Amino acid sequence: YLGDVQIVTEFADYRVEIVARFHRAMQDIYEQQREQGNDHVRLHIVAHSEGTVVSFLGMLQAMSGQQLATPAAPNDAPQMQDTGEVPEWLKHVHGFMTIGSPIDKHLLLWPRLWKSLNPKLANGILPEGRIKWRNYYDYGDPIGFALDTARRWLDQQESTVFQFCGCPKCRHDMGFARYLLPGKAHNDYWNDHEVFEHFVDDVVSQPTANTANHSPAKRPTDKPIIPWLSPALPYLFSAVLLIVGVYILCKAVTNFTFPDDPLTKHFLITQLEMEPTSGVSRWDLFRNTLGISGLLAGVTLFARFPRLAAGNLWKSAGFIAFIMSCPVYFFAVTCSAQQQIGAIFARFGHYAPTVGVLLLGLIVGGLGFLFTGPSRQEGEDRRQRWFWKGMRPLIACGAVGVALIVTSILYPQYFDIETQLTAAERTQFLQLAEKDREIIKAAGFDRDEVLQLLKKDPECLGKRLMSVKPFLTARPPVWPVLPATAGFLYLWWLATLVFDLAFVWQRYVRRSVANQRLSEWAPGRLGRLSRDESETCRSAQA
Repeated sequence: YLGDVQIVTEFADYRVEIVARFHRAMQDIYEQQREQGNDHVRLHIVAHSEGTVVSFLGMLQAMSGQQLATPAAPNDAPQMQDTGEVPEWLKHVHGFMTIGSPIDKHLLLWPRLWKSLNPKLANGILPEGRIKWRNYYDYGDPIGFALDTARRWLDQQESTVFQFCGCPKCRHDMGFARYLLPGKAHNDYWNDHEVFEHFVDDVVSQPTANTANHSPAKRPTDKPIIPWLSPALPYLFSAVLLIVGVYILCKAVTNFTFPDDPLTKHFLITQLEMEPTSGVSRWDLFRNTLGISGLLAGVTLFARFPRLAAGNLWKSAGFIAFIMSCPVYFFAVTCSAQQQIGAIFARFGHYAPTVGVLLLGLIVGGLGFLFTGPSRQEGEDRRQRWFWKGMRPLIACGAVGVALIVTSILYPQYFDIETQLTAAERTQFLQLAEKDREIIKAAGFDRDEVLQLLKKDPECLGKRLMSVKPFLTARPPVWPVLPATAGFLYLWWLATLVFDLAFVWQRYVRRSVANQRLSEWAPGRLGRLSRDESETCRSAQA
């Protein structure tokens, strides 16, 4: 919740009251234990999310000699005062458990919060020795990460109070892939007994008398399948949305192109003595859907990769993704469907329908990227654009391309059947009477059906065509294709949006690229990314 973060980081009055409540709670717990006769108080702090920032800030204040002031009246807001002495409760803190912690972000984004703190005042004065800090984070958690910056900051402050090392041997900072749903992982720690068992075994439990035989606590590790299934789920969801959208459009166009009309088939067989081309089978419809979806996925990646990640590498990756989608379209989509989809390009040669559709996809992807690129006009705010931003250019260019293809399928008479015939077949077709040719074009016959008609006697064929013209030229209503096209465009847009979010999630959150960039921008030693912690392992020094 952004309000919680903002209240702590940017509103000093609220922050003072919130952190003072933490001091009050720790002081009350300690005094209660003392009143019950417990002479060996051992306090352990378990904090989650923004609570890790509040508790860490509270402990640093205590280490810097700040204590809770005695209120003048019972209802007065709690206040802190600088006494120069460490509060008694801090000396009995033994463990600090953080889960889903954003401490690093707070150190990098709000450096003024930490400037007045001097935790090295508490070095060597804690009876328990050092506070054992263990951090746990799932890779699917958008808030919790490794706390490298926190360790660097403590080193910069010359503080040795915490036992918190990130070297491979100690691994006090533990990342894993244990939770299936990204985002929800931020709260799944509470139901993970292995995470809490590790903290209890490693920190809370008193060491045994025979430390030599004391086995180390078992760290929480990745669960089977989760490391690859959790990142893949958003991409699978995006792919399913795209496939469903393509299926809706293909099904509507197929129902228009190959209507299941027994009466028309009867007249074709009895009056014209021809075998009508069978409709699209379920298997062919499935193949066509996957092939077209693969091509659209390549077009989408070509347009979106350079917008989601900077650099020529991602531009090349988008182009390679499109090139890889071309064979998917060529081998998955049936030959008849390729000829039908690319009928508008048929006049340019036998393979022109396939090549034309692929080039059309390349143009759509390229325009979708270029029109959402950085502004070329000085002073123009890209956010003020209405159309040339986001995915609008990609979807609009795609809509134009789809409209051309769908129109060529629905109204084949406007895209001459002659272009699909060889020179000899075209000559034979032109020998038919003009009115007969118009009927054939209006009927939407494909190439195989036209070849059957050319084998008939032209004079007899003309009479038969005229006798069944009303049945041949009657077409199903076209309106179901319109909502199907709208549904396809919407699902394509939604699938692209889900992909964008998944890509940003995986790259900038799950792989911590955002944290790395913040660390690179941070000044001084706090911004160093590479550091051999094994050489400065605090446990080894202890």
